[in-house]
Amino acid sequence: MKRSILSIAVACMLIAWKTVSGEIINSDTTIDYLLEDNVNVVDGIATPTVVDIIEPAEITGYLRARDTSTVNLLGGSIGIDLESGGFSTLNISGGSVGRHVEASASSTVNMSGGSIGQRLRSLESTVINLSGGSIGTHLFAYANSVVNMSGGTVNMLMHSLGQSTVNISGGTVKGELTAWQSSTVNVSGGRFEDRLFASNSATVNIFGHDLQLSGGHLTGTLADGTPLDHVAITYYDGQFLLHEVPEPPALISLATAGISGLLVCLRRRWSSRCQALRKGNRGSMDRANS
Repeated sequence: MKRSILSIAVACMLIAWKTVSGEIINSDTTIDYLLEDNVNVVDGIATPTVVDIIEPAEITGYLRARDTSTVNLLGGSIGIDLESGGFSTLNISGGSVGRHVEASASSTVNMSGGSIGQRLRSLESTVINLSGGSIGTHLFAYANSVVNMSGGTVNMLMHSLGQSTVNISGGTVKGELTAWQSSTVNVSGGRFEDRLFASNSATVNIFGHDLQLSGGHLTGTLADGTPLDHVAITYYDGQFLLHEVPEPPALISLATAGISGLLVCLRRRWSSRCQALRKGNRGSMDRANS
């Protein structure tokens, strides 16, 4: 019995050690040096803790951001994984991550540059804003997470499932776009180089003009002007919904017509006022002459 209790205690100690193993940073820090360890960024006395990683930084292990901390990857490299949890924020504008970037709990990842060796993954109630940079393999959206993609490149699969929402207005997806398990994908722009899938009650909303879906073939033009000519497949109550939006030239024509109409109205009003003034002046002159 004592041995069992001791074994459980040792196991708990090992789990705790694994959770917090490595260097703990709880105050504002700039890393521009070699750090041969794992790094845990947590809140200290002053919150949030802000860590900047710049060239020629090299972290050989993983880096985990927790609490309300902020990690800015501006340059340098992280050898294994970059993770966010709690209410932390990861801002990736440069540098590289050797393997994965993962967001959990209620954290946020903003990626505008840099590179991820393998996958970017959002869990739970996280938000990922992707406007630039390169993802080596996959982008996964799970649970109730939200992914907003306006730029950047996903070099393989983009996959949504659970109750996740993915909004795509730009960027490039080189592999398949797949929506599963009641997830929602809204597409108004961007470039897709492979097939589109909607399965297991998932919904893919396409916003553009001249949209047609026939025989598993989707054609038309996205709202940002990108042409569509893709295989679009549905399984198990998955669906594609097509939403027509005005073409940019039509919007310009409407704006031009509106301005022209306003100018006509102004001219008419000005002409009426001028005629009234002339009549008034003539009446004044007639009275003066008499």
